[in-house]
Amino acid sequence: MNKNNKFVKGLKWFGKSYLWLIPLFFIIDIVSKQCFEAALWNGNYSSTITVIPGFFYFQVLHNTGAAWGIFSGNTWLLVTFSAVAGILMLGYLIKYYKKLTWWTKISLFFMIPGCLGNLIDRAFYETGVIDFLKFQFGSYVFPTFNFADSCLVVGAILLVIGAIIDDIIEKKKEIKMQEENLEARRKEVEKSNKDEEANVKIESDEMNKSEDKIDSEKEDKNI
Repeated sequence: MNKNNKFVKGLKWFGKSYLWLIPLFFIIDIVSKQCFEAALWNGNYSSTITVIPGFFYFQVLHNTGAAWGIFSGNTWLLVTFSAVAGILMLGYLIKYYKKLTWWTKISLFFMIPGCLGNLIDRAFYETGVIDFLKFQFGSYVFPTFNFADSCLVVGAILLVIGAIIDDIIEKKKEIKMQEENLEARRKEVEKSNKDEEANVKIESDEMNKSEDKIDSEKEDKNI
């Protein structure tokens, strides 16, 4: 019974943690690549599905390099880089999960499957990474990419946005702390001034009493 309770609690935690996004995005990437290659690849790159004329198309291309085809042909260099980057990000997420900000977590949820998805293509397919998302802006055709690339870009953007927001929040906290310290200091000064005024009043009262006593003694002597 206890084991069942622990299992259920573990599932609930896994669901609330959004860690399931990592395997989900990884599977979507692998399946989408295979489906589009099966549907569009016929030995050449002529098959295209028009989604939005003049803007968005599905077309299968193979890339043995990284973004924009850089390092083309250096498969094992890219495999090594992807593997190391993926393992480092996954290890960082596991080790510091409780300390990471929400922005950092969600960024890694996108970037890890993006990195590992392209790693699979580079390691197991001679033709390289399967790309199929093609966008055109006027006469300019943006380099074809895939779901894994999208995850990497979205994750990187969220990471930058998160860093900026966290920095702003941290600065606000510092300003608030400084204001609180100044307010506490002001109250201490006010209290100190009040204590001094009270002491001065007490001393003044004592002096007045002493003077009254002296005057009273003088009057007694005169009588």
